[in-house]
Amino acid sequence: MQTRQCIYTASAIILVLCFQPVGAQESGYKIGVVDLIRVLESSPQAERARIEIEKEFTPLETEVAGLRRELRKLEEKLSKEGAIMTEGERRRTERKVIGERRNLERKQDEYKQDLTYRKNEELSKIQRLIIDAIQSIARAKDYDLILNRETLPYFDPQTDITEQVLKKLSERPGASASEDNAAESTTE
Repeated sequence: MQTRQCIYTASAIILVLCFQPVGAQESGYKIGVVDLIRVLESSPQAERARIEIEKEFTPLETEVAGLRRELRKLEEKLSKEGAIMTEGERRRTERKVIGERRNLERKQDEYKQDLTYRKNEELSKIQRLIIDAIQSIARAKDYDLILNRETLPYFDPQTDITEQVLKKLSERPGASASEDNAAESTTE
């Protein structure tokens, strides 16, 4: 009985919330919707950050791949020649494999942690820029409320301001990688 009552209550709340934005629009509120995931994926700042991070982490990724190859070679040597090696050689090779495996695991963990940290660092910067762009648009166009598209079961496409946000972000200085490269070449 209590479960049924909870379901009815939740349904009533959902219905009220679903129809509230329509009423708010009719009463003079101006509401906008933005697709934050699309903005995060498509903004020039996000593309620049992806390129920057890729450049920064390529050497470490190459190093990890080299360690992986070396470990594979040692393991192959041990499996192929282990039977004909002396006991001492085989133990040394086994210890070397164990040490290389530990070293590889340590480097992989370091790589993953550093990469995650840098991605989160860049994501935080981009999120601040997106919030600034949304607030700027909201003030300039007198929006009363801006909602995240992902949290809405339905919205009128006319309320979508995603393109405006992307445009605002692309107008920011340093929004494209080509602008950054041009700035770097003039300072050199």
